[in-house]
Amino acid sequence: MVKQDKIFKELLIRHKKSIGRLGSRIDLKRGEPTSFLGYIRKQSMKLALYYADFKCESCAKDKTLTIHHMVRRDNRKFVMFCKYLASRYYFFNIAILCSKCHNKVDGITGVPEGRMVLSKAKIKEIQRYFRIHQNAKKQVL
Repeated sequence: MVKQDKIFKELLIRHKKSIGRLGSRIDLKRGEPTSFLGYIRKQSMKLALYYADFKCESCAKDKTLTIHHMVRRDNRKFVMFCKYLASRYYFFNIAILCSKCHNKVDGITGVPEGRMVLSKAKIKEIQRYFRIHQNAKKQVL
């Protein structure tokens, strides 16, 4: 189900602009400070979680959610760094999966080192973000 409300659209437009600016930074080199990436990562996570309705996109569970990047890290050596970052963090290239489904997709048994499960607090914060903005829009109308 595709969400088409105004808050989602506005955040998506800002995200696309940020990704576009990132993708055009051909001067960006590996190892350079990329403080703006934090903003893009947050946008990506918000959009992906909202789009997935805060559930695993494979099994629909809402426990131990993780972010799966369709563009893998090992691809970065084959493309310009700015293009790699732009494609890796574009929200359509991110899937929300529970740990179990994520392991299946990656072909891993056990819990891989470094895999971060999204905290319940972070998920609630993002849900609140969309609720607050939806309520604000309704009050304006």
